[in-house]
Amino acid sequence: MTTLWAGSYREAPALFKQNGTYYLITSGATGWDPNQAKYATASSMNGPWSSLQNLGKHIAYDSQSTYVLPVKGTQTTTYVFAADRWQDPDLVSSKYLWLPLKFSGTSLSLDYYNEWNLNLTTGAWSP
Repeated sequence: MTTLWAGSYREAPALFKQNGTYYLITSGATGWDPNQAKYATASSMNGPWSSLQNLGKHIAYDSQSTYVLPVKGTQTTTYVFAADRWQDPDLVSSKYLWLPLKFSGTSLSLDYYNEWNLNLTTGAWSP
């Protein structure tokens, strides 16, 4: 067991593996309030883990990481960032945000799309 990023309070882990690299997306520990999503990478679950890098806009498009869903198709795999959009104090009205993750080497990026398409057969997505 090890402490990752000592002095940094993170929650809502979304862990996945792509092309031999582990990715860990987390949220700052700010309760129901949105904050900057960050991610780190490692070639092994035991680490060492990279430093935290920003992911998406400063408040993660008003969301908090929940899960990353790999959609494997005949041509490619799209990794879908699933996140909670908490509506405090009316938590029953909370929604979800689903966006495709983009990779460049081991760098990860997340852009907002009001609408996007995912072909479940091929695994490809488009804005």
